[in-house]
Amino acid sequence: MTDWPDKKIYSTALWYIRKHAIDPSTWRWTQLGEPHAQVLYLVDLHASELPVISFFYSEARWYLFTSRRILGSFLGKAVEVAALDVVTKRFGNFKGYGGRETEIMTFYLSDDSDVSLEYETAKASMAPIYYMRYWQHKYPILDKLKAEP
Repeated sequence: MTDWPDKKIYSTALWYIRKHAIDPSTWRWTQLGEPHAQVLYLVDLHASELPVISFFYSEARWYLFTSRRILGSFLGKAVEVAALDVVTKRFGNFKGYGGRETEIMTFYLSDDSDVSLEYETAKASMAPIYYMRYWQHKYPILDKLKAEP
């Protein structure tokens, strides 16, 4: 994917997510743009691939959403899928009702399989939710978006 528009996806996706983000400085395990060092240690990014969101709870419970892929680990299972392969998604109790600080998100893929990852609830849940909405609503019109919105 040498001609993949990583930089434009990175800038437009971060703009879109930040537009909907509430109090990112209060998020406990989720970061935008600059990923957790622990997460970068666990992944091999492709040339030009850029990290958009990271979540780090432990070496067994983390994710990295990039300008191309969804990577992570949950319940001992490694996850690596192209963002465009996600057909539908489920975020469960993203508001954190009942005092839940994390929840499980499930992605249903184009090959009829599914993968799950853990994520931070409440305000931080907007990051993975709007990342996925980006691929559904903004990526199809990427050529019409400004590189630096």
